[in-house]
Amino acid sequence: MPKIGEMLVAKGLIEPATLERALAEQPRAKMRLVSLLLRRSLVDPDAATLALSEQHGVPAALARHLERRDPSVVPMVTAELARKWVVCPLALGKSGSLVIAARDPGPIVERALEFALRRPLLLAVAPAIEIERIVSSTYGEIDADALELPDPVGRSPLSALDLPADPTAPKIELAEQPQPRRSRSISEFLPAAEVERVVQRSRAASMTSPPSLASRKALELAIETIDGAGSRDLAIRHLLTYCAARWRAVLLLEVEDGTATGLAKHNVDVDPVESILLSAESPSTMQVAVGTRAATTKRPLGPVQDRLTTLLGTLSGAAPIMVAGRPVAILVVGAPMPETPKDPTSDLDKVADALGAAFTRHPDAP
Repeated sequence: MPKIGEMLVAKGLIEPATLERALAEQPRAKMRLVSLLLRRSLVDPDAATLALSEQHGVPAALARHLERRDPSVVPMVTAELARKWVVCPLALGKSGSLVIAARDPGPIVERALEFALRRPLLLAVAPAIEIERIVSSTYGEIDADALELPDPVGRSPLSALDLPADPTAPKIELAEQPQPRRSRSISEFLPAAEVERVVQRSRAASMTSPPSLASRKALELAIETIDGAGSRDLAIRHLLTYCAARWRAVLLLEVEDGTATGLAKHNVDVDPVESILLSAESPSTMQVAVGTRAATTKRPLGPVQDRLTTLLGTLSGAAPIMVAGRPVAILVVGAPMPETPKDPTSDLDKVADALGAAFTRHPDAP
């Protein structure tokens, strides 16, 4: 299993120096690395959770899933199980499985819960600091032996990180590489009614809260509206609404048989958008996104990259839209708008994940 610290550095979520300092502090803090970084506000919570998802190969329980968990499923897991294995139920999935967020979503925990609960489960991962807080407040103090950290936390030199030697020329062979784990959230596994219930509850809460508490980040609102969309087209419109306020130009391309075809756009001077046809296998930011199954800011040289630059101007990054483990579309964005974050990877990964979940719930356009 790859080390989470190395993954966070490779994804550009933290600096190598930040990792070194956190690793040096970890023995004294007696906290897991992601929890320590979150406690110090050194990493975005959802971005770190998506990295944990990729590391463990299970869906991510993001902040919105933890905050708006369904209270009716709490009795389905006993306090003894929750405190022993450090898990909390979140909702019933669309297949009827019980979605459970776990600090350690490994096979031992999964088998123990399946044996005890006698029902189908879907394990998701969340940072230890968040799961421990929820379990303690819901079920009582966690068992002492459950709080022991894995043994030991290894440290490797930063020179051993698997980073590209030349970020302008990534070597990706799409047809040859095994499919890497892809970070994803639990949204695609929840029934449409459950997603709508969560969205409506959060909106109702915002209307009864003071203005200072009711205001939300544009990204969170965008993800909520994409999650609550009743069709693919509506989800795409919500995506473009957010992206238009975040980046100067936006292009959503559908991927099939190695070809990327224009699906939707903002501030791209081509009409109709379907006339845009690009190779998804030639060197470009799109190719890197498809090959790595993650948002990227890398800009390799090539004619496809030149065409993307012509269409969008300064290119910021791209992210794949994943359905059933394969990329079905690519989101490419231009320069960021003034007074918005310059690094797009975290935001791109989150909205791409939300759109992929919407595509899963609505496989066919109306």
